[in-house]
Amino acid sequence: MRRSCARSGYALVDVLIVLFVLGVLLSAAVPDLGRANRRYAALSAARQLRADLAHVRMDAILRGSTVTVAIDTVTGAYEARNAGGVVLLARRVPDSVTIRTTANRQSIPFTARGTADLYSTTWIGPAVDPEGKWHAIRVAPSGAVSSL
Repeated sequence: MRRSCARSGYALVDVLIVLFVLGVLLSAAVPDLGRANRRYAALSAARQLRADLAHVRMDAILRGSTVTVAIDTVTGAYEARNAGGVVLLARRVPDSVTIRTTANRQSIPFTARGTADLYSTTWIGPAVDPEGKWHAIRVAPSGAVSSL
């Protein structure tokens, strides 16, 4: 009687083919992951700016004095100062995010009543993704802060 030697396991060629297919799939997915990361950073920065503007408005009401937010599009930063010039809040958006306003340096003053003197819109979006979504944050003369 002859015994049959049944082989179990995978051949080296089978493993190499599977690794090659996985490599091709991963190389196709990596650029999309980078783009998604930049878009999430822009969304996160927009949400942070909206929350900071609402916080500064409330701070102006509670202090009973004007608090001004200065948005600098060149450096990608913004800061809030009280009437005495003391910095209450300072933030910088990530390098992968761009911030735009109607001017290179825009000031948004919140009065003691929580109002602003004019409409102000700030846009935040991914710096190197022309197809990425831009998020708009608007401050109305009533002082209301909203996303568009």
